[in-house]
Amino acid sequence: MEYTVTTLRQEDLDACATLYIDTFSREPWEEQFPSRAPVEQLFQDHLANNYFAGFVAWHQHVPVALCLGIKKPWIGGMEYYIDEFCVGCPWQRQGVGSWFLAQVEQQLGAQGIHHFFLNTHRRYAALPFYEKNGFHVLEDLVLLAK
Repeated sequence: MEYTVTTLRQEDLDACATLYIDTFSREPWEEQFPSRAPVEQLFQDHLANNYFAGFVAWHQHVPVALCLGIKKPWIGGMEYYIDEFCVGCPWQRQGVGSWFLAQVEQQLGAQGIHHFFLNTHRRYAALPFYEKNGFHVLEDLVLLAK
């Protein structure tokens, strides 16, 4: 199958919100979305952030994967924090996610960004996926919330 990657644009929001809702409303996440409005607002807020960098993988004009993140300044250079990453259910476990993640890293690498961070749930299938793609758990760090 042929896939292409573009940066996320305003005109992509409707299709990408549908992909996001469809993916995260299923196992293992089972998120509840009472309406599209909060998801659309999430995308709008990201697009309004001057450090935002988002990407969409397409197959025949249909979004199949998306990555929402922010470029984060650091003493050692810019880093990229992946806030949301998903692959639509029909395209999971076919190599699309690994291919897409590599494309995102390549495009950001061309901008001088070579450090990538994210958080995920330990018990979700996403953890082995990210580890397979070169990420590792930072044992000395703790995720805190308030």
